[in-house]
Amino acid sequence: GRAVLSSMTGFGSASYEDAELRGRVEVRSVNNRFFKLNTKVPDLLYPSLHEVEALVKSRLERGTIYLSIYVDLLAPPLEYVLDRRAIAAYRRELDAIQQELRIPGEVGIGVLAVLPGAVRPAREEALDGEGIWERLRPVAGEALDALQAMRGREGGRVRDEVLLRCETIREGLRAVEARLPAVVREYQERLHRRVQALLAGVETKLAPEDLAREVALYADKSDVSEELQRLRSHVDEVVAACEGPEAAGRRLEFIVQEMFREANTMASKSGDSELVRHVLGIKSEVDRIKEQTQNIE
Repeated sequence: GRAVLSSMTGFGSASYEDAELRGRVEVRSVNNRFFKLNTKVPDLLYPSLHEVEALVKSRLERGTIYLSIYVDLLAPPLEYVLDRRAIAAYRRELDAIQQELRIPGEVGIGVLAVLPGAVRPAREEALDGEGIWERLRPVAGEALDALQAMRGREGGRVRDEVLLRCETIREGLRAVEARLPAVVREYQERLHRRVQALLAGVETKLAPEDLAREVALYADKSDVSEELQRLRSHVDEVVAACEGPEAAGRRLEFIVQEMFREANTMASKSGDSELVRHVLGIKSEVDRIKEQTQNIE
């Protein structure tokens, strides 16, 4: 079956040989955000080039593809060929006439070969580009199979790496969530100590509700619960893309951009060094996922 994720890097080749030709198809691919096909084929195959390109496009969606077809004609076509059907027809007619008229002797091949139509130009018999492509089409399919198998193996490695990074991000998000109550509580304690120090020796007292209001404002400003929820959702999307049946490269690129956006917002909202450390760890894992997904179809 098709690999869940497919890398854009790979190589495949296949060969063919019969009495008339020897052929080889090689195809390799490297990273590209879009699809780009470079072909190198013999002049004989130029009329079939659109069919060659259509076959590759039906199999691959992203990457720069280099496809080369090599052909050696093993037996150069003859300039003239004997038309077996014409000669056989002449022979039947001559035999019938010979029997009917009782003419003695044998009709040899030398006589038959010089009759009109017995020999004709061989150009129509020569192996043309269409005939070559018909023989090499399955070979090109085999080369593409080999390429996709290699891309699939590499894609599997990338998938395992990305899923591991996703689990590390989930751990980071749990650490952020666990830290949030302490952040507000520590802010409240710092604020209370600072106010006490400022009001030391002064008869003015800070009303508890004023302190509570300030803490509530801070808690609201530094609340990252929505970012946490969206990041968790994005992680789930990455996992689903890795395990889905469709090509996931472009989708993963978009999700990774959204993850960076949420992580940056989360970092900007927090003045807590421990929380920022967790968020930076999350961003580091997202960056590694981005590196891996740049080679995904």
